[in-house]
Amino acid sequence: MHFFNINKKYAQYKGSKACIISIPYEHTVSFMAGCDLGPSAVLHASANVELYDEELQFKPHIYGISHVDVADFSEDHDANLKYIGKEFLKHYKSGKFIVSVGGEHSITIGLLEGLKQVEEDVSIIQFDAHADLRSFYPPSKKSHACVMRRASEMFPNTLALGIRSMGEDAASYIKKNDYPILYAKDLFEMSDKEVQEYLSKVIRNKKVYITFDVDVFDASVVSLTGTPEPGGLGWYQTLRILKHIFKKYDVIAVDVVELIGRESPTKCAFNTALLIRKMLGYKFLSFQN
Repeated sequence: MHFFNINKKYAQYKGSKACIISIPYEHTVSFMAGCDLGPSAVLHASANVELYDEELQFKPHIYGISHVDVADFSEDHDANLKYIGKEFLKHYKSGKFIVSVGGEHSITIGLLEGLKQVEEDVSIIQFDAHADLRSFYPPSKKSHACVMRRASEMFPNTLALGIRSMGEDAASYIKKNDYPILYAKDLFEMSDKEVQEYLSKVIRNKKVYITFDVDVFDASVVSLTGTPEPGGLGWYQTLRILKHIFKKYDVIAVDVVELIGRESPTKCAFNTALLIRKMLGYKFLSFQN
């Protein structure tokens, strides 16, 4: 099955501008399980997403969207992350725009470890309900709760958006390091222009990697996620921020994580698939001009 049920001529790996990597990985989850079923749920839901983007007025899939699976995991968490990074790097070096679909958020560590082998000056933008800045969270310093601490060690220029939950240690780390963050409550009060100006002050690199935890959304958009929090971002505000980021910066890859999959169709899987199509559209928009 191809993502968005596109014609196979648009799904060929050779010549495709984008590659979606499904990573059904769950190892360090601490609350609600099932995000290993997320990639499959998104894939099947994507068949019902319209190919035409009414906002952008074109069909993103015409530039080619290939799809691969990364699923040969062991019980060794660190080894699994290394494997994920290796697979990501292989496809990234082919020159494609990479969309990795998880899976728990710890996969981002593996993805960035792979990226670090070939890129230095990259800014990381995190969409998330949680700071994910713990130094260690059982069973690993590379758990889902430690993602951005590890990310900031590899790529120091980071920005967190939509945060509304954290531990005391994360709060201390943010204060001590003047860590750039826009809390969800701040975003509700800021105009689009103010958000864009803040991004311009913080983001220092042209190349950007986006890690998108679906729990950043309000539950009316996505409720099936590992650790849901009230007061999330709305659909259109999120899209406006994403569109600006894609327009101003060179977004080289994204990951979309923490959706809980179900055997039967859900609006959450559909909305996540639609989010991916929107980001592909924003990436390919420059080809339309």
